[in-house]
Amino acid sequence: FANNGSIEPARRQWYATYFAGRVDSKGSFNPYHVMGFSAQGGVSTKFYEPEIAAYAKTCNFTVNIRPEQPCGFGLAVSWNSQKERMKSKAGAMGFGLYAAGNRDQQIDTRMGELYSKLVKNGLPVSFVTSTTALQHWRGSNPLVIFDAGNWSAKDFEAIKRLNENGTAIIAFAESKLNPAAAKFFSGMTAKQTANGIKYKIRHHGGAPVVLIDEPSGPHLRELVNMILTVTGMPLDTSTHLPVTTFISRDALFLAFGDQSDHNRVETVTVAPAAYYPALKGKKLAFIDMDRNKRITVREIKPGLYSFQLPFPATSGRMVMIKATE
Repeated sequence: FANNGSIEPARRQWYATYFAGRVDSKGSFNPYHVMGFSAQGGVSTKFYEPEIAAYAKTCNFTVNIRPEQPCGFGLAVSWNSQKERMKSKAGAMGFGLYAAGNRDQQIDTRMGELYSKLVKNGLPVSFVTSTTALQHWRGSNPLVIFDAGNWSAKDFEAIKRLNENGTAIIAFAESKLNPAAAKFFSGMTAKQTANGIKYKIRHHGGAPVVLIDEPSGPHLRELVNMILTVTGMPLDTSTHLPVTTFISRDALFLAFGDQSDHNRVETVTVAPAAYYPALKGKKLAFIDMDRNKRITVREIKPGLYSFQLPFPATSGRMVMIKATE
């Protein structure tokens, strides 16, 4: 909790990461963390009244609010794609293996860079998983699959099953596809956004499959907007804030984070039922968890709501959306 500095950057990190989940090798969804803090999460050298209040609130949130169901987008990686990169020059490093070449070739680095680019531009990635777990996963949340050009035929068997059952697939791959990837991504239509981001798309049973080159350039926000539109999951803020979506105690939570250095009011637009179908057709209450007050919202059209959220500099904010009937 930032022993010698402001509590806000630390709180922003908790909001951005604590409430994420994972799908384990058995195909079960779990929170990513358990309750507990290291030594620097205890008594600070700058532990005055504001820090004590923030500490108590963060502890209360993390003890009483836990991700219980998958919500938002999942990010999946493949061990097979890493093996393709390792080839015969694999070597031991830490707890695993690394690919030939520099650090940019390692799966953890490359996945982290993709995650960072998407999340910092507003894509609500709320759980991570692997192809091993996808063999047993029965969820229907949209999946972002990484390094898809190197995935194996067995990997794509799981992806095909999920897609046929209603899971949207957002795939990132370099231009060269292996035979299994080329087969899965056949029959797609080429498109591009207003600023020239090229992608391919097809629909199968109503669930889209989108293929995109490795993301780069100045128009990542437009790319994220395209993904949210294609998957039918509207969620946006004025400045595309990072947000973690999760479900706890029959309510949808939006955990926003920011590290900018100015105060402002964000306009948030969201379709709650797209993230938690149990809210469809219900009368909803929007609660500002940090200020403990109800938020005034405007229904733009059936199921799509807009509201304003005050945002201090380098701050974390949490909103609960719950049915009232």
